[in-house]
Amino acid sequence: MPIESHATNAELDSPFYLANQKVCKAWEAFVLEKDGGTIRGKYNAWSFGLKAEIKNHYTWNIEVRKSTQTNTGHGKSIVVEFLKFNTRINNIACEDFHIRKSKFLDLFTSPKMLDNKTKVYRFIGNNRNHSFPTKLIGLLAEGFENESIYGVIFKKAELTITFHNKNDWFTMADNIIGFKP
Repeated sequence: MPIESHATNAELDSPFYLANQKVCKAWEAFVLEKDGGTIRGKYNAWSFGLKAEIKNHYTWNIEVRKSTQTNTGHGKSIVVEFLKFNTRINNIACEDFHIRKSKFLDLFTSPKMLDNKTKVYRFIGNNRNHSFPTKLIGLLAEGFENESIYGVIFKKAELTITFHNKNDWFTMADNIIGFKP
């Protein structure tokens, strides 16, 4: 099933609709140019939701979402965007780990900082020096530096990488899809 517009006639000339359409069409072209890539989703002036699958070294499930929520009492809009990659990586003999942004409670506990450059992120796990998280952190370095990564979870051989406010970062998407631990 392809990406479909679910806009009303009144939305079709909206700059928000056209911007969302542009991002959706770019994702459609990106995914379909990959061997075996499939994508489906819907969009309008307020939001879009896309789900894609790309098979490379691993089968990557990609979810791209944007929603605009308004508070009519205050006239403000909140835009929520995220980009999520998910796959299974078996046979690498690596314990579970989690990389996330620091929280206030981290002052009282001792999760390790990711590194000295990106003090915003914490590494939770006992395998920071294993080659798999080391390569993954190197791959995602730009996302850590610009603080767009929401979190990285490796649990029971399942890897999930989530970005906020970067739903059109195709260079990073290519790097992730081509990743080999």
